[in-house]
Amino acid sequence: VVRRSISGAMTPDPHGGLPGTGPSTMVLEGNHRIAPEVGKVYARALRRLAPIGPHGPRERWMSLLDADDAGTGTGTGTGTGTGDAGSCAVEVVPQDYLAEQFVLQEVLDRHHRAGVPFEEIAVIARNGAMLQRLVRMFQAQGVPVGQSMSDVVLNQEPAVAPLLQVLRIVASPEASDVELPEVLALLTSRYGEADSMTLRSLRQVLRQQERRTAAAEPRGSDELILTAVNTPEDPVVAAVDAQERYRHLTRGASRVAAMIHAGRAGCDAAVGPEELLWQIWDAAGVSAHWAGVSRRPTAEGRVADQDLDAVMALFQAAERFADQTPGASPRAFVDHMERLELPMDTLAKTSAGDHAVEVLTPASAAGREFDTVILTGLQEGAWPNLNPRGQLLGSGHLVDVVEGRTDAAAQSPLVKRMNVLQDEFRLFASAVSRAKNRLFAVAVHGHQESPSMLLDLVVPADQRTTRTAAIPRPITAPRLI
Repeated sequence: VVRRSISGAMTPDPHGGLPGTGPSTMVLEGNHRIAPEVGKVYARALRRLAPIGPHGPRERWMSLLDADDAGTGTGTGTGTGTGDAGSCAVEVVPQDYLAEQFVLQEVLDRHHRAGVPFEEIAVIARNGAMLQRLVRMFQAQGVPVGQSMSDVVLNQEPAVAPLLQVLRIVASPEASDVELPEVLALLTSRYGEADSMTLRSLRQVLRQQERRTAAAEPRGSDELILTAVNTPEDPVVAAVDAQERYRHLTRGASRVAAMIHAGRAGCDAAVGPEELLWQIWDAAGVSAHWAGVSRRPTAEGRVADQDLDAVMALFQAAERFADQTPGASPRAFVDHMERLELPMDTLAKTSAGDHAVEVLTPASAAGREFDTVILTGLQEGAWPNLNPRGQLLGSGHLVDVVEGRTDAAAQSPLVKRMNVLQDEFRLFASAVSRAKNRLFAVAVHGHQESPSMLLDLVVPADQRTTRTAAIPRPITAPRLI
């Protein structure tokens, strides 16, 4: 039986068990997957943790370090070891972009030179903001990447933000026309599919048609763009849309107009947010197209995959919101989603390809295993993050009361800080133990950033070799050409 701490780490609960039945202890003997060099890193992390439970399993890991100290270890731990012993390596670079380059290089080297499939490689970072940067970097380099929607800030997803914007428009008590900034944002979204050149061409075509038919002063291009979305049945807009040669210009505006019209037609006091959201999504008519594109092994296919995953997570969030707050309006759901600044848990399934690099947090990586694990973001203040947890609602104090830690000594700031540090070590140990054969860590040492003390657990400072050669370029397509 385990208990989840405030930081998300799982620790044994000696008082757990079924009601009326005392807990039984099962000790897992032996190591069946972690290579010795990776096991040493795990042992160094365990050495920083307060002992809990039987000492036998812990001592087996410590024996790896004892053998290394005695000179009978299986490798040097400097990152040059290969084979069944596994290998570990660290890189300290002066800038963030170089850290991303080393992550990319390690992924491509392991895939092309060591023959490790992409799905057997995981990149683990402490926070979601870094995960997003890594995902964008991999996508730009054409590397297939999979990411759990539990690590994504949902309202920032390109396929979700326009749906929330339309939902806010149609759920507004004032049924007024959509303003120009909102129209332009929707037209240049995933659903409008327009860029600056497409918008310019659409403005020119609408102005030309307006001059041909207007009896009085012709309307400006801004007004015509607004008309194309708010009143698509306008004669000028309808005349342009009826011409096949302009259909590629008006398709996005027609789709946005259909989404807004469907939302307003379905908006009713008895309609919940998930039902209204479905009517808007159904009117967009992009699900079949995105599903077809997602089957292609291209960058566009990976973007469509991510968009469909995000929309599914949004519907799951809407369903959960309706269950938790019965009778809440769609406007309340939009306010709830737009206030989110952190990733939210979701049970929605994702459609990530079978052959993709996994980008994870320590919590989402728990329970999985990979041939190669890359740890990034090992910066002082970021990982370990020693900021107090649960201060706003006092959840940490509630845990202390339940576990009987209410005396003055247990409530001292130093003790609380040590408890948080223990949780951070557990997260690090959990991330390290996901690797089977290769562990690689990268950190930045610049004017305002310094490497984390966790870096010394991967390869101690006295065992590292100083890089004298130039930083190699990753094995990307431009380099090969």
